[in-house]
Formats: sequence, C-alpha cells, structure tokens
Amino acid sequence: MVLAAWQRSELKSLLRLSGSMALIQVGYHLMGLVDTAIAGRVGGETLAATGLGSAVFFAVSVIGVGLMLGLDPLVSQALGGGQAERARHVLLQGLYLALVASVPMTLFVLGIGRLLPLMGIAPSLAAQTNDYLVGRVPSLFLLLACIAIRSYLQAGHRTRPVVVAVILFNLVNFVADWILLFGDKGLNDFGIPALGLKSMGAGGLGWASSLATLGQAIFMGLYALRGDVPNRGASQWRPSGTAMWQVTKVGLPL
Repeated sequence: MVLAAWQRSELKSLLRLSGSMALIQVGYHLMGLVDTAIAGRVGGETLAATGLGSAVFFAVSVIGVGLMLGLDPLVSQALGGGQAERARHVLLQGLYLALVASVPMTLFVLGIGRLLPLMGIAPSLAAQTNDYLVGRVPSLFLLLACIAIRSYLQAGHRTRPVVVAVILFNLVNFVADWILLFGDKGLNDFGIPALGLKSMGAGGLGWASSLATLGQAIFMGLYALRGDVPNRGASQWRPSGTAMWQVTKVGLPL
C-alpha cells in the first residue's frame, strides 16, 4: 500500500513523538534498575532491601502517576484550541494536585516502612528497607511533578528536553548511587579525594534517586516555563479546586 504524502508526514510525526515517549518510559524504570544493580555489589541483604523498597515505592507512586495522566487530554485540548494560557493554568493546577496527593501517599509509604517487622520481615532487612524508603520518599512529589510537566511538554511536541533530562539524571543517579553507597571508596573511584564520607547503605540509594528526581524536575520545569504565554496575573497561580477536580476526574480511573 502506497501512503499519500500527508499520511507519510503524519506517520513520521507520530513515530517521532511516540519514540521519544517510549524512551522516556524506559528512563523512568531504569533508575530503579540501576539502584538494584549497584546494591547487588554490596550484599544480598542490601539488594533485597533495595528491591523490596522499590516495590513498595512503585506500588504507591503508580496511583499518583495515574492521577497525573489526567493532565494529558486537558493540556492537549487547550493547546490544540490555541489556548496556551489555559494549558499553563492546567499545568499549575496539576502541580498543586501532585502536592496534595503526595502527602497521604508519603505518610502511607513511611507507615509501611515502620510496619515491615510486623509483616514477618527480618529486623535487619526491615531496617535497611525503611532506610531506603525514607531516602526515596522525598522524590514522590517530585516524580508526580515530573509526570505533570512531561504531559505539558509532550502536548506541545517538546519532548527533547524530557529525553535529555531522563538521560542526564539517570547518569546523575548512577554517580550518586555509587558515592552514597560506598562512601569515600566511591569518591576515590571517581578520582575525588576522601572526605570522611561513610557508606549510607540502602538509604544512600534512596537519597540518590531523590536527588536525581529533583534535578530532573527542575530541568524540565525551566523548559516548561519558557515560551511566550499570556499571564493573567495572580489568578493563574492561585490553586483552583474546580480545576484540580477536573484533572482528578480524568486521572483517577487511569
């Protein structure tokens, strides 16, 4: 079957956008994979703690991720209708919603970490898993913020900064993992003099992921704020329960 010129053009655009989105998804999962791979170089218990902690974090965070996906159609509709101001407003409301949603989810993750010994987990393994969750949980809001900003950027066909952020901060996560897990030895491996840094164990891997997610959110956020978008003043930045509920109605089933 021979495609018409307009069909080939649309197909190229679709493949370019979907290919970038696929790479972004791989990048998000790669962070947890790197944590687990590096943990395996220390010992079985650290590896088990990292794997268990990652599973708990993912099981809770995926609810918030689904909620943030409610931004996709709303931002796309606004940009498709030439309403750049409304698209920016929806993004801001999505970030407020991410902050609100992350509070109970954070408390839930920390609660699970405390209850692990009551679930039959060995005390030493439970302690390391809890350390990992304490280090990783600050990234919960940041992860949801990244998903919201990603929706905004990809709706405007600006996927390159998202791809760059995912690649760049996966590298940051690897370096931070190595240094925080091995302490001074990790610094020496990168040619940095010893600073009296002690190994943080599984907790260090959690904090490394939070640091990388923070950098990713800032990097993408700066790109999202670029562009000539009309500003309707303080009302654009004010939380709107109506707008947040609209995002929730779309995202909650997801």
